[in-house]
Amino acid sequence: MRDIQLFYSAETGAFYDPQIHGVFLPLDCVPVTRARHAQLLDDQANGAIITAGKDGGPSTQFPKDASLPELRERSCRAINAEARRRIVAIADLAAQSNDNADIAMLTGLANRSEHDCAMLSKALARRLAINAVRDSGQALKSKIRRTSKDGLHKLQIADDSHWPAQFERE
Repeated sequence: MRDIQLFYSAETGAFYDPQIHGVFLPLDCVPVTRARHAQLLDDQANGAIITAGKDGGPSTQFPKDASLPELRERSCRAINAEARRRIVAIADLAAQSNDNADIAMLTGLANRSEHDCAMLSKALARRLAINAVRDSGQALKSKIRRTSKDGLHKLQIADDSHWPAQFERE
């Protein structure tokens, strides 16, 4: 699935969607993926302010007066949001529910058809990918418990280096 881009203008401090705004965009607009936009909004919901970065693109800044426990709590909420985003990219809730039912049903069958085996294999692959995202989120939460206030301000939770390789949806 292609990630349709939005645009951000440092001058106006606003996001623009070409499907809504057409070609009438401020001249200083820079592209922003929908995934990055979602992360910025999650950060904003957790107390951050969206501002223009040095490159003119959007970035978030948490108020410096927040306490260390408050910053850790915000980081945990942001980790949960990022994990949810990555899990739904693997399989939406309906697909996850169907996978769970298929895994339960098909693992109990003694005589599985080739189609059943293929279906079970795909469901298990998605389940393992989802578990890897959850495990990465837990590891990141453990890390932030030991991270300084300055380190928490710099932490980029959506950075792929914290998460398993992106699972390719069929």
